[in-house]
Amino acid sequence: MRQRSAGSAFPPAARFAITLALAATAIVLAPNAGFAANGDLASRLNSGAIEVGVAGSVVSTAGSTHGLVTLRSGMFFRGGPGLTGGEIALSYDHVNALDILDAEGAISWQPRLEGTTAFPFISLHGGIREEWIGSFSQWNVPVGASVGVRMLFGPHAGIRTEYSFRRLLRDPVANYNEHRALIGLSLFFRNRVR
Repeated sequence: MRQRSAGSAFPPAARFAITLALAATAIVLAPNAGFAANGDLASRLNSGAIEVGVAGSVVSTAGSTHGLVTLRSGMFFRGGPGLTGGEIALSYDHVNALDILDAEGAISWQPRLEGTTAFPFISLHGGIREEWIGSFSQWNVPVGASVGVRMLFGPHAGIRTEYSFRRLLRDPVANYNEHRALIGLSLFFRNRVR
């Protein structure tokens, strides 16, 4: 059994994930003149693009912190002065003896920014969650919102960082809040100017 050092509030895996999230955020916020010079449309997020990605997360739920993996896919459409997105995601988490599987859908909005390959977004999401220990299982309903940034490294790849807030409904004890800090890699298909 490993012991945590007295000076650390997070286990090693959580510290590693936080470090990755901070590094990715620094990369996203740094100037990226190489791709965006002269309005390079090849490095923009375009209507009709399909995003497929994997993300890791640090999750804080009711004082407990643990890791999570998420697989997701979505598509972007014209939406006012930006792009609207639709997305589905599957997430898996294992905490002590508890297994957690989320299936969620989300709608998002990304403003069009000129001269950058960073695309901030906001989203609303909801879905179902199954939690099980051995043969005992229960279903919850996660609903919430996210805010984040996609950073494209050309028309077909990028990183995505986001903060997500969820309210877990239908818990047999009490409804509770969940906070996630995600960082992931995305591939983009059909991302071309139309």
